[in-house]
Amino acid sequence: MKQIKGTIQFAGLLFILATVGSILGGMMIGTVVPDAGSSVLTAANRTPLLIGVLLELVNVLCVLGIGSILASALRTGGDRAATGYAVVRTVEAVFCAVATLAPLALLYSAGSSAGFTAAIFAVRAGAVNLLVPVFFCLGALVLYAAMFRQRVVPRFISVWGFVAALFILVSNVAGFILPKGLGESLPLILGLPIILNELFLGVWLMIKGFREPVTSAVTK
Repeated sequence: MKQIKGTIQFAGLLFILATVGSILGGMMIGTVVPDAGSSVLTAANRTPLLIGVLLELVNVLCVLGIGSILASALRTGGDRAATGYAVVRTVEAVFCAVATLAPLALLYSAGSSAGFTAAIFAVRAGAVNLLVPVFFCLGALVLYAAMFRQRVVPRFISVWGFVAALFILVSNVAGFILPKGLGESLPLILGLPIILNELFLGVWLMIKGFREPVTSAVTK
């Protein structure tokens, strides 16, 4: 594991960049509201849209990088989940890209109907509220279970991350069955543990990297 310590430390940086890019990018894009039901953006809306898209694209690249680096590390430790983790993170990145790039269509939609605008935001909402969280959680569950087995980080980090990922799944299900107001606020509350976990994990990996894996428990 020593030979890939520098790569693992880079993955730690990617965790931090992904978290910041995703949160800030989503906030910037969320401020964009076309005028009076029109699909035409104002000049004031174009700038935050473009900044938000760039930040979310940073997240997309970071997700791909994290998936590749950590899958390679898990494979070095003999964990059969490594390939699955890489695949899940890649699918997540694809849906992140769809959610990120869909709003850009508004920049080239002068004169289009309000229905077009609604369709664009519906595509983004479907990706952001359902597809991305599902594959993010699957990836997180696979990763933290593998790290728990291999003991490459302190086990409290793995348990924390695993439970926090389950919180995200709960919040997504709750969003479909709870009243609108509560369904919108619950993801913010239940999402905080995973945000803090990924920031903490990122800093940990940058400073400590991975420990030598316990391989005897990961190939069964």
